[in-house]
Amino acid sequence: MSASRRFLRGAAGPETLLAAPVVLLLGLLAFQWSMVFQARSGLAHAINEGARAGSVAHAGPGAIEAGLVRGLMPFVYGADAGNFAGQLARTAAHVEFGRNAGWFTWRQIAPTAASFDDWAVPARDDRGRPIEGQEIPNDNLAYRRASPRSGVAAMRAGLPLGAASGQTLADANLLKLEMTYGVKLTVPLAGPLTAWVMRIVGGCSVSTARTVGRLDLGTPARDPSTASSVCPFLAARDEDGVLRPRWPVTVHATIRMQSPARVSDATPGTPAPRILDSSSASTGRVDSPDAGRSADGSSGSAAPSPRASSGQDGSVTRGEGFLQFGGQRSDDPRAPVRQVGDCA
Repeated sequence: MSASRRFLRGAAGPETLLAAPVVLLLGLLAFQWSMVFQARSGLAHAINEGARAGSVAHAGPGAIEAGLVRGLMPFVYGADAGNFAGQLARTAAHVEFGRNAGWFTWRQIAPTAASFDDWAVPARDDRGRPIEGQEIPNDNLAYRRASPRSGVAAMRAGLPLGAASGQTLADANLLKLEMTYGVKLTVPLAGPLTAWVMRIVGGCSVSTARTVGRLDLGTPARDPSTASSVCPFLAARDEDGVLRPRWPVTVHATIRMQSPARVSDATPGTPAPRILDSSSASTGRVDSPDAGRSADGSSGSAAPSPRASSGQDGSVTRGEGFLQFGGQRSDDPRAPVRQVGDCA
């Protein structure tokens, strides 16, 4: 009996040696991905800061990026109240380095060029004086009954959808941003292992086998559905030139404009317009042919712009009542139609 017990006690050692690498690897992988998910909350704060900054600055790219830098500062370098300006400058340099290296990007999703095709009016400064450019008005939305310049494609909740963008005026006043940031894979063993797998899956390197001790991890297969855009993240280097793989984390923010959005270099164009069902278009009344005529005399009732639909930002597929900013709205089709620039 005693020999049998000694034999059973001796078997625990090999079993532990076999299980320990697997348990350790799983624990490190869990720790690594918990760090990635924790980083996502910091990046969400940054994109929200960028959206807030853009909403009060006519969706200007400079203001948006300044907000992104300000929001990223606590995540990248921590919040040092005694050296705020210095940390902000370091973060701005960090963002510029990441943009050039390919592991930091941001873009404006809406308003699009088609939004301006439908709803833009000549821009005015804060004192109401005409300035160069176009803008989408955002004041008195509860009382505006404007007609899109490209024509009415359909009606939703008594409001016209522009033929070019498929958006109402309230939809066109939503600023939508997207930011992608590479989060460092810093956990020993788990980080390099994740980068190795994704380099092969993404087609960034040739398939090779890898082992951890006597544990054979196999050879990952190339996945054609994986975008090759992950390669710059997996081959990222820090400012000091050291290779530190990163994992792309994408965050979004949507906010209502607090100032008229203006056309900028960040304003996205869109593919060819979608053909919308216009069977419900008869429930509203379109302005006269001269209603959408711009200041230079060109007609606003021409065919929709080829830059046109809002399929990218989902405006066409929203149900009634979705994000109805601007207070109460009338569904009465007999309500008078006013111009975009008119006040109640």
